[in-house]
Amino acid sequence: MGSYRQQFGAALLGALLLLAAPAAVRAASFVPVDYLDPLDSYGYALTISHDGQVVGIASGTNPTSAQVAGYWTAGSSHALAGLAGWVEFRPHGANADGSVLVGEGQESSDHAVVWRWDAVSGSYQITDLGPADRAYGVSGDGSIVVGNATGNSSQPGTRYEAGLRHDLLPLGGDAAAGAYDIDAAGALAVGWSLAGSTKRPVRWDGTNNWTVSALAELRPGAGGMARGVAPNGAWIAGESGGQAVVWDSAGNLIDLGIDGYASAIASNGVAVGHTGGATAGFSGAFVWDATNGVRSLWQLLVDAGVSTSQPFVDFATDISADGTRIVGYGRNAANNVQGWVVTLDGAGSGSLAVPEPRAGAVAALAALLVLRSCAGFAAARD
Repeated sequence: MGSYRQQFGAALLGALLLLAAPAAVRAASFVPVDYLDPLDSYGYALTISHDGQVVGIASGTNPTSAQVAGYWTAGSSHALAGLAGWVEFRPHGANADGSVLVGEGQESSDHAVVWRWDAVSGSYQITDLGPADRAYGVSGDGSIVVGNATGNSSQPGTRYEAGLRHDLLPLGGDAAAGAYDIDAAGALAVGWSLAGSTKRPVRWDGTNNWTVSALAELRPGAGGMARGVAPNGAWIAGESGGQAVVWDSAGNLIDLGIDGYASAIASNGVAVGHTGGATAGFSGAFVWDATNGVRSLWQLLVDAGVSTSQPFVDFATDISADGTRIVGYGRNAANNVQGWVVTLDGAGSGSLAVPEPRAGAVAALAALLVLRSCAGFAAARD
């Protein structure tokens, strides 16, 4: 048997290793989102309110058309009524409490319009600006909507406020632009600017007459786009050079080290997105934070004792402001596309991404320190 010092040192090292090991998520739930019609086989959870209580969804019998918009809350799906003559409509953005959803309505195969729904007025068309107009983001109070003329290579991004359309201009010399999201205050919009055939990530500053500025790229000419901004405006999520990236409040680019894209980011810096697996070691939905780096959302669920298939947890589309509720979609056991809602650590309880120390390791370390103190006292008496 070794000396007391050797035994204590080995035990202390073991306890410290337990403390350093990544802890499993304390609690988790995975809830499939019901289709809006029992005959549907394609369903998507596309956006979530900042408070995590309302999810914008769409479902239909076709993956690219004839989809109907709705919302999910408290475990139930609810269909929304479109306008007469619309062949489909779907949400892309939700405000702070889910009382406003925005997206696109389709009058025909070549004519999309900006769609807005609120709990008081129902569905209505904001304005008819021509072919392929879509809305992607909305401010916290629902008063400002941003988007773009998809498919048009010579149009600026769009901002709708007080019933009027305003341009979100591209970078100097660029041909077009598009906005994908706006923060809760309605002061920061993010998206892309088109230079030739390459999209570049940009931001528009609403406190400075909506001036456009470029976001950093992985390397010169890498291109990319900003897909989401945190409700508090402190973080931006997106892609550059085929890699998932985020930008912090100072504009610094953080390479997540995996192929794919970050689709959304919470106010505490927890990002979600999708990777094809070429460099991540897994494919499907991921969660990232500055402490733990990139982690598979499916693996987090498995570690928390939730049973679901990996193909189901494929695309993460949005995350609540506090970083505890994530929405997305994938292929279920019947091989149909279906949306889902994941809650980790309980909605509203703070960041899901930073695990707590293992209680057993903490107790073991405390016991060892007590023993060490007692042994030292006994040695002093001897």
